[in-house]
Amino acid sequence: FIKTLDKDKVWDYQDSEMFLYRNRIIEESGDLKGALANLKKIEADALDKQYVWQTRARIQIKLGQKAAAEAVYRKLLEVNNENKAYHTGLQESLGLSPSKDGKWTEEQTKSLCEMYDDFKAKWKYCSYAKRFPLTFTTGKAFSERVDEYMRPKLRKGVPSLFRDLKSLYGDKEKVKTIEETVKSYYENLKKDRRFSPSDEVDSETPNVFVWVLYFLASHHEFLGRPMEALKLLDEGIEHTPTAIDLHVLRARTFKHQRDFQKAYDILNYARELDLADRYLNTKCVRYAFRAGKVEDGERIVKLFLRDSDTLDSLFEM
Repeated sequence: FIKTLDKDKVWDYQDSEMFLYRNRIIEESGDLKGALANLKKIEADALDKQYVWQTRARIQIKLGQKAAAEAVYRKLLEVNNENKAYHTGLQESLGLSPSKDGKWTEEQTKSLCEMYDDFKAKWKYCSYAKRFPLTFTTGKAFSERVDEYMRPKLRKGVPSLFRDLKSLYGDKEKVKTIEETVKSYYENLKKDRRFSPSDEVDSETPNVFVWVLYFLASHHEFLGRPMEALKLLDEGIEHTPTAIDLHVLRARTFKHQRDFQKAYDILNYARELDLADRYLNTKCVRYAFRAGKVEDGERIVKLFLRDSDTLDSLFEM
């Protein structure tokens, strides 16, 4: 089909995608050298240059041309330094991938630490460069890096911080380190409004303490310690009664204890703190149905429906 096309034609996006699809078929057939040669041939006509680079690097890895693949992956990271696939490809090209059991050697860990310290200095706002080292570091190195990672996010009030770190909870030592770190935050912030004794007194805003309580409560709730979680949440709500995330987590804790009525009452209160929040509205409907409050659920779900809306509008929500 390609041979029947006018050679003087200006290729558009559809043509470009066809060329790249044909190249993918060549690669999947096992002719890697042919795919690489074809990629070089169509590169000038392919409009998606980033996909061309990704494909080239992937084929080069398969062919064992790791030095060439490294150069391409570094080029891709300059375009998007948060892309996990690019980081994984670079690690593979440098021989820094983990073993089948997901572990790195001491030498690999050292090399990765050096590389990601360089990336962190080069790309100030690259979250991946700060988060990924928490995966392979242990002991003191992990303690220092997790402390450095958590502080800015607690200052900003990032509710998803615990969810972000939850993948580390398969390692008991890391769980212990995280708990000790956040408990020290809690004690120092409560006493002197600072993260550690080495910081200046009153160097943090009162809001930081709320997010430390939220993280620590999430930590205990996940580990099956509901009473500890609820105690911290009550303290947080007393500190900042309008902190909706604390109420939502409190409702979730009661839900996991199968006290559905209490969970619904708490979440409904949280919903009423922000009547414009569709997420809370939808969440509250689910809690109402779970508690057997069908009429309440129907009443709440109608709040975001117009009189002319049908059931289809409900699905769109």
